[in-house]
Amino acid sequence: MATQGASISWNSAAGGSWATGSVGYTAYYKVESVSSSSITLRGNLAGYDNSATDITLNTSTKVWSDGDTGEPHEITNSSTWVSQSSTTTSNLLYLWQGSSTLLGALEIPSWGRTGGGGFLSNEDPRFTNVSFTKTEDDHVTLTFSYDEMDGTLTNFVVHKKTADGTETNSSDIGISGGSGTVTMTGAQIPILDGLADGDNLWIEHSQNPVHIVFDDYGGIDNPYIHKIVDWSVENVNGVKSVVARFFGVDTGYTIDHYLTAFGPNLNPQPKNVVWDGTLKSESEIYKPATEYKILRESGTNQKPQYGSQFTTKGGKVFSNFW
Repeated sequence: MATQGASISWNSAAGGSWATGSVGYTAYYKVESVSSSSITLRGNLAGYDNSATDITLNTSTKVWSDGDTGEPHEITNSSTWVSQSSTTTSNLLYLWQGSSTLLGALEIPSWGRTGGGGFLSNEDPRFTNVSFTKTEDDHVTLTFSYDEMDGTLTNFVVHKKTADGTETNSSDIGISGGSGTVTMTGAQIPILDGLADGDNLWIEHSQNPVHIVFDDYGGIDNPYIHKIVDWSVENVNGVKSVVARFFGVDTGYTIDHYLTAFGPNLNPQPKNVVWDGTLKSESEIYKPATEYKILRESGTNQKPQYGSQFTTKGGKVFSNFW
């Protein structure tokens, strides 16, 4: 299903003045709103969202409509201009400013296409069901499905972008057969190991077309973002709580980690965590303006922070002696 704020890519092969930037500014579309009956896409022109660019999908009929007088003036499901303001599509949605000016062709995700959202004919190879699953705090396992569709799929690459913007990628990794499922670890793809907080991972086809993730996750527009400690707010035994999930490391000491919380209305004793190689789920009650951390035992009074911290809203947070 569509996610508010998700980007909608232009099809590079189709061209168009908005898609290529030939009008002198950058233009792109994203999901503006999602309801049970409709999904609206809105264009951003020269850095500003412009409601006149809205195009809306009726989720029941799969009909796209342009209901205003602003650009685009016409929308079609092929590269042939037609004087119309609504259409269905099984792949691309072409936006026009009259019969002689193509603005671009949007690559519509499965939720906006006719054909039941499954694999469609006359399409490029697809990667679907992409997942990156932590097996240690700095290791993940990659799993995805693929289908050659009407093209040829022989390999893929995994890309990594660190928090400082440095990008690296794996070597080409071969796959064979018309369709199937791939599961790989750092033993096959070293880039999946040694991850740090904030690292982004995504996959691409190492030949054209570059970005072909079908279900909108696991590609460059919606990458996996790695966290050493995964924080969440949940109900634990009927109490609103902050939950930390992590594997931790064997420090060689009796206690390996501590869950701490410090704020104007909360300063409990740290909770001890002993490493055993399994995923830990530790919780503390939720309070506003409170800072929650996982610390690592060092054998001294200076216990370094492990992963990122989690801070609740509500006012100024003070640091404790840790």
